[in-house]
Amino acid sequence: MPEPRRRRLVQLARKFNFIILSDDVYQLLNCDGAAAAPLPMSYFDVSSLAEGATGDTDAARGGAISMGSFSKLLFPGLRVGWMHGRPELLEQCAARGVIRSGGCRAHFNSGLVMAAIDSGDFAVRWFASG
Repeated sequence: MPEPRRRRLVQLARKFNFIILSDDVYQLLNCDGAAAAPLPMSYFDVSSLAEGATGDTDAARGGAISMGSFSKLLFPGLRVGWMHGRPELLEQCAARGVIRSGGCRAHFNSGLVMAAIDSGDFAVRWFASG
């Protein structure tokens, strides 16, 4: 989806109070070294706040959350991922039972991913350009 269209969709989500769950699992896989990877949907929501976008209380609840997967970056079947978005949207997800109870279904795999990140051998540069 072209960037202007993504930006407009996020504006509508904030205006009409709905949440976009964007499946951006292939976002970081860029096979063409000359072209920059497209920005995830959540970027347009988070960046709109940095640009000074405001809205009433209801409009501030809508927006975009992007979801990624380490199984596309490290190895298939890993079943560990992440979510990116505004803190108030992510807090709504974190308040749900499976997460609140420590309910990660892949404790061992999550530990492997964390060890790879902590070692510095694996770095994600999603927003490296800005």
